[in-house]
Amino acid sequence: MTNQAYQPAAGSYVTFPSNGIENNSISAAFWYNPSAADATRAGLMVVGPPSDNNNDRTAGFRLFREGNATNQTFKLNVGTGDGESWFDGGATASVNPETAGWVHLAFTISADHATVYIDGQVVSEGDFPGISWADCETLSIGSGAPNFSGWNHLSDVGSIYDELRVFNKALSQQEVQTIMDETGK
Repeated sequence: MTNQAYQPAAGSYVTFPSNGIENNSISAAFWYNPSAADATRAGLMVVGPPSDNNNDRTAGFRLFREGNATNQTFKLNVGTGDGESWFDGGATASVNPETAGWVHLAFTISADHATVYIDGQVVSEGDFPGISWADCETLSIGSGAPNFSGWNHLSDVGSIYDELRVFNKALSQQEVQTIMDETGK
């Protein structure tokens, strides 16, 4: 499968139009092979509004990673219109890119709850007041750019993405597990 997977290069990412999203639920699931060579920050999947500082977090969502060569923590930030909600599992949402190999990442956002999964296990979740899609026009994969680069969440150089699936509903943990089993690495 990896010969057909996506591996971002420096400054590269994939975008799709996202304007017109009106659903209050969204989920994504994919296999991810983190690179220890790119030990800084990166945006993995972002839908956000454009802003002067590329860091408006009041609408859309941002799935990203932060850390170093031996510890990368995955985080989800969701814009609620007037503010934002964070889903950061700390150590439970972290992997060592030198030893991790392929991991299955997934997140779900419903009308009032968000969950982040690694290898089918909940690593962060909580209630929040709901997602706003105001001014969101672009879905970025493999970088925070163009709309979430204010904290240097740029291209995910060296990491590999495979079997990406996006849903217009909140997936259950069982559905995440089924996707992981069906597309397994």
